[in-house]
Amino acid sequence: MPEVRHDRAASRVLTAEAITKRFGHVEANNDVSFSLRSAEVHALLGQNGAGKSTLVGILSGSVVPDGGRVCVDGEAIALGSPQASNDAGIATVYQDLVLVPTMTGLENIALALRRAPNAATRDEIAASAAEFELPVNINTPVGALGLPERQRIELLRALCQRPAFLLLDEPTSLLPPLMVETFLGKVRELADRQLAVLLITHRLDEARLIADRVTILRDGQVVAEFDRDALPPNEDVARLIVGQDVAASAAEHHAREHTVLAVADLVVSTDGRAVVNGVSLGVKAGEIVGIAGVDGNGQRELMEAIAGLRAIESGTVAVEGNQIQGQSYADCWSAGVQFVSEDRRREGIVPTYSIAEHFSITPGRFEPAKVRAILERYDVRPPDPKFRADQLSGGNQQKMLMARACEAGARVLLVAYPTQGLDVQATVRIRDILIEQAASGIGIVVTSSDLDELLAISQRVVVMSRGQLVGAQHHGAFDKRELAEWIIRGPGGFAHATPDLART
Repeated sequence: MPEVRHDRAASRVLTAEAITKRFGHVEANNDVSFSLRSAEVHALLGQNGAGKSTLVGILSGSVVPDGGRVCVDGEAIALGSPQASNDAGIATVYQDLVLVPTMTGLENIALALRRAPNAATRDEIAASAAEFELPVNINTPVGALGLPERQRIELLRALCQRPAFLLLDEPTSLLPPLMVETFLGKVRELADRQLAVLLITHRLDEARLIADRVTILRDGQVVAEFDRDALPPNEDVARLIVGQDVAASAAEHHAREHTVLAVADLVVSTDGRAVVNGVSLGVKAGEIVGIAGVDGNGQRELMEAIAGLRAIESGTVAVEGNQIQGQSYADCWSAGVQFVSEDRRREGIVPTYSIAEHFSITPGRFEPAKVRAILERYDVRPPDPKFRADQLSGGNQQKMLMARACEAGARVLLVAYPTQGLDVQATVRIRDILIEQAASGIGIVVTSSDLDELLAISQRVVVMSRGQLVGAQHHGAFDKRELAEWIIRGPGGFAHATPDLART
């Protein structure tokens, strides 16, 4: 376990007092006060736009407040100074990762520590990675890594700074489902060893599992704070977060007999290794198929191959009976295959482009006059085609990308991590969009690190392990424990025969 920078025997306290911050006419924080103490996990809940990230920015020194102060052990620290916050023992892991993409993980961490990227630094990273069970590749430029690995490197960078106060912004959002509970246990262990942890999360079950206190922000203000034993049921917490009742999405049964997507014996290789190994999968019109599994087992490569983004070594992909394997992304899009990546900022949003421009560069035709109506229908806020897409909140960016894909004549919709990092209300809306599109007859494939999400919206869940599909379950007969066992055991680990996934 990494040693914290300051004396563990001394109880530490970080306080935010009457914090106020405005951006133009928007009041992001309005007289916000709260405290973070040694040996506790303090969860901060709220929708996108509630003021959580602004508050974290102020605590970490990257944002200057208009009013209020931040104190450590009763002493005010300089505001707007990352170095002052760091010197006070505050380390932050942001949801929007701040790694230098052209540098390796080792170089990024060494830069934060102000050290040379030498053997001693490498050993320290390895020790932290082993302790937290967070395997990372620190030898490759981080821009070439997937989001889960980049996030793990960001976390390790913070831990290697040996902080007294650790601010975690959606730290589990890209972890595989089987690693979440282990990771949260390690966070709890850090707090038990005197570290103070601020946990920002949209997942109420995570806050309930490890938080000692929970503070809820809405519209820039603190609306509630609860000790662990007084935390109300999730539906009441969700009501406080949103300000109204939230109706949960539920899987509906729209699957028809007609197969829109047929994948047969698909093989995709990377560096001479089959990352997709003989996969066969059929998806019917109106069906949502969820792909579960630990990240890195071929889920993304399978989706990219179907979408024309990755070369196929062998096998076939057919949409409405027409084979499309080997075609370009644009040709696959025109054939009705739309892919929505989990990496909105790198593979979805073009910096400085307006919403209208995002629709205009999409294969197919979108009349400018119809874009506003589309935005309103998908609840993109603001529904202004001239608004810069990179200035939308994460939830509104995702809704915009989903709208663009769904309205382009989709017959097959491939979606990776659809609600990754989104707040409660945006999550519900994205899930509703998927269910609505299934009802219209689109075949949908969803991969997610959130097994509960897949079970909530899918008619069928398949498990992918080591490049193969190893099991399938249907809605109404879901067995979460068995799915987890399939994920763990992988190919060849079953006492019974694997079902024919192409037909189940």
